Amino acid sequence: MELAPSVCSKHLGGVERIVLYAVDDIQNVAYNSLSQSFSPPQLGEMSSPVELHFMEGGASFEESVESGGRVTHRITCNLAGVVPEAVERLRRVARGGVVALLTTVDGGSYLVGYSVEAATDYPLWLHSAQVATHAARSSKATTTLVLESVDGWPSRAVVG
Repeated sequence: MELAPSVCSKHLGGVERIVLYAVDDIQNVAYNSLSQSFSPPQLGEMSSPVELHFMEGGASFEESVESGGRVTHRITCNLAGVVPEAVERLRRVARGGVVALLTTVDGGSYLVGYSVEAATDYPLWLHSAQVATHAARSSKATTTLVLESVDGWPSRAVVG
């Protein structure tokens, strides 16, 4: 077997948009076994997704696979300024865990914190929120949010 772009098909190229859904708001996510992709989540009528508005170039997505099969998903984003109200809203939404619909600069979309095998059993959690004023007067304050989940499956594309 040759490891080539056809095998390693994720070419993310940076994060453009992150929308978070509370686990309890997700009613269904259809899976297409032929394309091995999800459709966008179907949400309850009263759901209120949270879009993270981060600084340009201020978000990243990492997925690491250990030899034992453990997969760690990590989303990091930097918000401009000191924004405790955004952190508090995220804490409220994430109490039961969240699933992220992540859109990359190249137009791809991925569902993070949801899997075919376990649905919402291993959602993303708010791992940390850090406010930094930075040392230089010319530097702007930032709030860095880290969401993380650990399961046994890589994230999959969303089509539709």
